[in-house]
Amino acid sequence: MKINRLINLNAMSDALREKRVTKIEFSVYSVVIFALICISILLMGLTNYATTLIFYVNIISMVVFTPAWLGLAYIANKKGDGKDFWYRFISLNITITIILCVISMISGIIASFFIYPPSALTKAPELLEFGWFDVGLINLFSIIGLYLTYKYMRLVSHKRDTNS
Repeated sequence: MKINRLINLNAMSDALREKRVTKIEFSVYSVVIFALICISILLMGLTNYATTLIFYVNIISMVVFTPAWLGLAYIANKKGDGKDFWYRFISLNITITIILCVISMISGIIASFFIYPPSALTKAPELLEFGWFDVGLINLFSIIGLYLTYKYMRLVSHKRDTNS
């Protein structure tokens, strides 16, 4: 497994286009994606939502973004050669997930200093509730992930112009 592919979408897309992502790598990616889905479902049940409305908005967002993510990726792949959809989708999305997780951790740390000052957290632990800011951030990252998946799926599924 090449670590560079896990953090660099261009490297992953080149490896997919040239069929250098092995079946073992793909199997590992599939297990990791499945584990992340299970963990996110578990965490969703353990999350302290500020209001019931925020909980339902979060659920609706997931119900909208998941099929959109799959559908747009499928359309992008179909506009190209139409081959190896799951192989490409999972391999690209492991890289996208890693990148977005790192960015979300960094943005969460930065936001915690501006939105939740450390002194306020000791006096008001309810600030740790999942709120509108969190839903907005998740939706923003979902849109970014959807865009990156579509863009790189198109790139991988189309033949590279050898004349340029």
